[in-house]
Amino acid sequence: MTSLKERLATGTRQIGVFLKTPAPHLVELSAAAGCDFVAPDMEHAPLDLSHVDAMVGFAGRSGIPVLPRVPGKDPALIGRLLDLGAQGILVPHVSTADQAQALVAATRFDGGRGFSPSPRAGDYGAMGAARYKARQADHVLTALQIEDRAGLDNADAIAAVPGVDALFVGPADLSLSLGVGLPSEALDHAIARILAAGQTAGRACGIFVADGAAAARRLEQGFAWAIVGSDQSLLTAALRRERTAARPDVT
Repeated sequence: MTSLKERLATGTRQIGVFLKTPAPHLVELSAAAGCDFVAPDMEHAPLDLSHVDAMVGFAGRSGIPVLPRVPGKDPALIGRLLDLGAQGILVPHVSTADQAQALVAATRFDGGRGFSPSPRAGDYGAMGAARYKARQADHVLTALQIEDRAGLDNADAIAAVPGVDALFVGPADLSLSLGVGLPSEALDHAIARILAAGQTAGRACGIFVADGAAAARRLEQGFAWAIVGSDQSLLTAALRRERTAARPDVT
């Protein structure tokens, strides 16, 4: 399986989905639907390490990368997620270059992450220590989410930190932090600033969108990847659409 980091590095545009329901079968369904990756949302959903562990296990059969969004910046949790086979991390509310440097260090064995080749990510020891260390360096994606005024002001510095692979825009929190509408011209300007910072530093820029049409517009704008809704939002929309088609007289 080609890693998400490798795909983005070669310019292959990627579309994923947030998974908020603690059911690993959703990984297989997302893969069958053609998603390029899944992002278990540990920040805004009742997912813990065991849920993501099961999702990564299902992903191995489906050949789809798993990029968890962590609930904070805890290096211990980050290390455990990478050990169980997640292909990277998506970290919310990164506001400074110092935070970015600490998060990069949390993903690197030479930066403070504890080393053991025995977990799933090292094929339970079969990969060997040297190969495992090299593979993690090549395959682990460090994606940092910019979604507040401080992050916007420091976007260039965050993007320039060595080891940062990707930036990700959270439009909803960014609009709240800036005190502007969602959507609004002011928000669009802020998003464009983050995109420019990432492109200048050679980072793959991603963004959250509600639907595929919005994703297409963002990819045309220059974004390299997008997360389109979630299992919850997409299922709700599909059920509402079909119920309306069946009973248009019921509002």
